[in-house]
Amino acid sequence: GVEYAVVWTDSRHGETEIYLRRLAGDGQPIGGAVRITDVPGDASGPSLVHLGPGGGYMLAYNERVGGAVEAYVQRINVNGQPLGARLQISDALGNSSRPRLARRAQQGFVATWSDTRDNQNEIYAAELSALGVRQSDLLRITEDNFSQTVPAITPVDDGTFAVVWMDRRSGDEEIYVRRLDAGGVPRTPSVRVSNDPSTSFVPDVAVSGQTFGMVWYDGRHGEPEIYFHRGPLGCPL
Repeated sequence: GVEYAVVWTDSRHGETEIYLRRLAGDGQPIGGAVRITDVPGDASGPSLVHLGPGGGYMLAYNERVGGAVEAYVQRINVNGQPLGARLQISDALGNSSRPRLARRAQQGFVATWSDTRDNQNEIYAAELSALGVRQSDLLRITEDNFSQTVPAITPVDDGTFAVVWMDRRSGDEEIYVRRLDAGGVPRTPSVRVSNDPSTSFVPDVAVSGQTFGMVWYDGRHGEPEIYFHRGPLGCPL
């Protein structure tokens, strides 16, 4: 039957590690929480993508390595057990945070994360194989000289991708979107999709046909609330 999995950061053993729990189609837990990571430093910021036919997941997360935060991926089965070794997909001198994955139409994934190699936060992407091995050079998605953080990515029916992030080019945090081709290369300019004098932050995006829907936190009424909007791909909402 239908089932799901959730992942989170957990410090029950004194340092932060990634845990998984299976859920039935009605949301009821299947078994207990399973610890996925066991690393010398802290592991945090997890996200999951289903591997498709045959089951299992690809986990993306952050791991602190020698004082720097890097992005890793790990294939796991439906029970949360590792399939092969974890793989580092970023190699910055600074920090690479909040990695997110989207499956490609054929095989493999496109990964995106926030990276400080340019002495500020910018959004980067890379193409990964079905096993999580990086297949391309790192591709810078954002081109502005202000902080860009907290990316999210989703596949589009035509094999491309849509990436959203939080951006400070206007003086406060606003949400921007950009289309990528099948290999993670930008194919459209970045487009601002939120517009209010308060902070808009932590976006997510999903696509249905040629329409995308976005959610984010928004402080326009004095406290953070969740907003939703939809519109044509690559156009302002």
